[in-house]
Amino acid sequence: MTRQQRPSVGEADALTSLILEVFRLNGCLISAGDDLVSDLGLTSARWQVLGAMALAPAAETVARLARSMGLRRQGVQRIVNELAAEADDDKGPGRRGLRGGWTQGRSILRAAFWRRSARSWRSQRSTTER
Repeated sequence: MTRQQRPSVGEADALTSLILEVFRLNGCLISAGDDLVSDLGLTSARWQVLGAMALAPAAETVARLARSMGLRRQGVQRIVNELAAEADDDKGPGRRGLRGGWTQGRSILRAAFWRRSARSWRSQRSTTER
């Protein structure tokens, strides 16, 4: 299909169905993530931002983090500001980047990672034992 051609009704319906399924999957992932890390004081959005910070090869600005995740800068900025306010030290974000001094954020992210890994391992184990 070229840029000038319009999709057929069947193609448009199939594409719409696919997009809606992706949205549903995204909602399921967010809900499962919230359930997994809620007692750590995280939401899926906070987990996503902390994870992006941890995986960045160097300290990143809010704008770069947002772009790398396909999110709006304002939403990422709000989460970063909340995390900085809750941090156990005063080395919050600024123009120099976001990663320095966030010991509490790193330890929470580590706990979320291990919890996810443990659930995955238990799930695989119960499937293989059947």
